[in-house]
Amino acid sequence: MDNEFVRDSEGSWVAPLPFRVPRQPLPSNKPQALHRANMLDASLNRNPVKREHFLTFMSKILDNNHAELAPPLGEHEECWYLPLFGVYHPKKPDQIRGVFDSSSAKCNGVSLNSVPANRSRLDQ
Repeated sequence: MDNEFVRDSEGSWVAPLPFRVPRQPLPSNKPQALHRANMLDASLNRNPVKREHFLTFMSKILDNNHAELAPPLGEHEECWYLPLFGVYHPKKPDQIRGVFDSSSAKCNGVSLNSVPANRSRLDQ
């Protein structure tokens, strides 16, 4: 990871995912992720206020370049879809927080957080 940690053209730091090498390939969780996305969509369609809060949250994420559209993948290229859901803090009822589920969302017993990662020198 130290060798691939760079600044991009806009001055932001970019780092690769710190997976150990070699590692098991991630299974495709597309069916599970689609199911979760459909559940979120149904929830947002039932509650227009929640939908507006969620759209505002996602707009901020994209406007601040904290997320970007993923590039197209090849037919057999490894991918993992990160399920997303929203929660409200009791003291902030007009502001939703998006939660990217990397630990409890499992596919074939694997979650993104369960894939062994290299520990940086700061963690050791």
